[in-house]
Amino acid sequence: MNLSRTSSTSEKATLALLWGCELSQEKPTWTFRPQKAGKQDCTLLLNTICLGEKAKEEMNLVEILPPASQDDRKRKPITLASLRASVLPMVVLAGLELSPPVTFQLRAGSGPVFLCGQECYDTILKTGALWERPKPHPDLKSQDSRNEEPGVAWPQ
Repeated sequence: MNLSRTSSTSEKATLALLWGCELSQEKPTWTFRPQKAGKQDCTLLLNTICLGEKAKEEMNLVEILPPASQDDRKRKPITLASLRASVLPMVVLAGLELSPPVTFQLRAGSGPVFLCGQECYDTILKTGALWERPKPHPDLKSQDSRNEEPGVAWPQ
């Protein structure tokens, strides 16, 4: 089946970059900021939080710190994971979207704790949106006609 582009329009696409950080006793906080400068449409999809191979048998508490604001000093950190090597060494998160800047903190434990996810940017692409089937040459018998899918209407 041959299809060809006939016009172009704007489509919304998402660029996803892998992201990760390590929290440890030496570096207990990490602030996520977009890699691409000047992008307001960035989100962080956090997927996994896991203990490193050298983690001690202790409780490791990972949380998100609220943004620094003079208006509301009573905001408390949000706990994301409580990990222990022998009980729960890894947490898989689904559907957790965060807007930058986001600061992660290892509140308890010495780590290492690894966080990974995707840094997503919405972009506008100019691509062909309409497709049309090429018209067969009048002297040639079209073989596509016997392979037509029932109920499929092609743009003219």
